[in-house]
Amino acid sequence: AVPLFLALKEACAIIEEEGIENRVHRHRQMARAVRAAAGAWGLPLFPKTDAVHAYSETVSAICIPEGISDKDLRGTVKKLGIEIAGGQDHLKGKIFRIGHMGAVGAPELIATLGAVQYTLRKCGLKPQDDGVMAACEVLG
Repeated sequence: AVPLFLALKEACAIIEEEGIENRVHRHRQMARAVRAAAGAWGLPLFPKTDAVHAYSETVSAICIPEGISDKDLRGTVKKLGIEIAGGQDHLKGKIFRIGHMGAVGAPELIATLGAVQYTLRKCGLKPQDDGVMAACEVLG
């Protein structure tokens, strides 16, 4: 119980040091950067937004393009030392997810997007535009 308490105390101290408003702003900025990258690649986000569905500020779900398997996409990114999540249940093999919460900052996000962009090209997708550059524009 003591190590758990110490971990919680440290996590709260980290949040307090950054400031909750700054932390929320950073999460939103990271989310916008991932969405900009997906848009530049020409990949739709999940879910389709409407009056009751919105995008998350903590993780972005991006549709896997036709002709690219979840195994190839996530497997190649993992070989580059970066872990991205797949879809669950009925979305398995249809989406991949990039987290942008907690200690994630611009360097981690740009590295992740670079690995995904490389993988998309390696798997045969010709992205509409440079997703890494689009994300950097949001982050800059």
